[in-house]
Amino acid sequence: MKLNEKKLERFRRDGVIVRTRSRFDDSFYQQGYILAWSPKWLLLKLVSDDILANGYSAELVSTLKSIKRARNGEFVRKALELRSQSWPHEDEVGRIKLTSKRGVIESALEFFPLVSVHPLRTAPDILFIGREPSFSDGEMDWREISIQGEMDDGLRWHRMKPITRIDFGGLYEQALWDVWKSKNAPG
Repeated sequence: MKLNEKKLERFRRDGVIVRTRSRFDDSFYQQGYILAWSPKWLLLKLVSDDILANGYSAELVSTLKSIKRARNGEFVRKALELRSQSWPHEDEVGRIKLTSKRGVIESALEFFPLVSVHPLRTAPDILFIGREPSFSDGEMDWREISIQGEMDDGLRWHRMKPITRIDFGGLYEQALWDVWKSKNAPG
């Protein structure tokens, strides 16, 4: 997909809620505010279906099928305002490095304890959540956290190529982190 930068800037400036769709799963969409973009990446402030601030998502532009104004955007925007919803570290997230997958992951982990990576090309229904990555030759090793909030002692290996979306600062990542911290608190 080729980005229409004038349209994206207008959406960003006017606080328009957009919906994105992936080429790999037409039934899945994300909605949120455009925060930033580069030739390779689109960075959104996500809004959940429950109309809650739900962190951030960096999506590879080449994997997007569409970016459109959300039909219910004005309603969603007003509901967020009435609920006093805000996104953590919003100013700092504007400094996410939208240069490469590694850049996005490393800079997101400067502000948030966990990052989700989505290999939509090969497994649209799967995501991996972790921290403390190391990178080499198109691969990443990191510590993963389970759906029970348990952190792996060892490292898990992933190829970088299939990763098309990177999420951070969301409600699910925060819930996992909170559970892990509660289980590992001193005393």
